[in-house]
Order: sequence, then structure tokens, then C-alpha cells
Amino acid sequence: IMLNFISAAIVSWLVTAHLQNPAVQSPETRIVGENYFLRSWDPLARLFGDAPASLAFPLAVLVAVVVWIFLWRTPLGYELRACGSNEHAADTAGIPVARTRQIAMTISGALAGMVALGEVLGASGRYRLGFSPDFGFIGIAVALLARNHPIGIIFSALLFGALHKGAADL
Repeated sequence: IMLNFISAAIVSWLVTAHLQNPAVQSPETRIVGENYFLRSWDPLARLFGDAPASLAFPLAVLVAVVVWIFLWRTPLGYELRACGSNEHAADTAGIPVARTRQIAMTISGALAGMVALGEVLGASGRYRLGFSPDFGFIGIAVALLARNHPIGIIFSALLFGALHKGAADL
């Protein structure tokens, strides 16, 4: 968690010093090219017009199901769950804890990057500093409520999304 501030500072420096859109004052990059803009070919986005609906939602549900299958039906998924439950017992059982921890962080980083993909290439078409206020901390609350179960995360995320959107509208 301490590295979050370092990575945010590096990204802030990159955007303001090297990738800044010269046409605007706010810290953001140029608009992505038309070929990379997901809203141009996303059928859900075209169906709902200016609403923030996109294929990101069904893709997130699909990813949750794939993660559930991965965690509960594969040997590597068992190793990840074992290390997450008790590292000492997993080490005693012969599971390489350090390697498993690195795999878990890589997978979680890739899944977190999908949030940015939907926002940067989908909704806004550019990277804006601060586009994801509290997404990570809300994600922790979602995972805690779902008891770290991928299928439970779908329902927990819907609840938190409704609360977050409702609070913003209020």
C-alpha cells in the first residue's frame, strides 16, 4: 500500500511533464486514437448513448466467473488459497510461498488494470489524474463483504456501485 503513493507520484509526473494535453489546463493526456477508443465499437455504449454503460460490466462478471473457476478448480488456485489462508501451513505442505505471493500480486495488478482500461479507453478516452478516487479502497470493502469469493464479489460490487452512484447523485 505504501508503494501506491510512489506510483501515483510517478504517474502524476509523467502526465504533467511528458504526456500533458497542450490544449487543456487540467492534468490529462491527449485523447486516445479513434481506433483505440472502445466506445466507438462497443454495442452497449451505443445502445445507451451518453450513459456510462459499456461492455465493461459483462466483462467484469465474466472475469469473476473465470477467477472463481481458476481459484477452485486448478492446482495453482489451490496454492493461492492455501498461501492466503496460512503461509506457514502452505510452506510446510511444500507450496513455494514466495513464488505464489508474486503470482497473486501479478494477477491482482492485472485485474486492477482492467478498471483503468475501461475508464481510459472507454468512458473518457484519456487518462486524467485522479480518475479513480477510492476505487482501490472500495474494492477492499467489496472483497471483505464478499468474503473474498469471486461470485460474491459480483453481488457485493453491485451493492457498492449502487451506493456510490446514489451518494454521488445526492
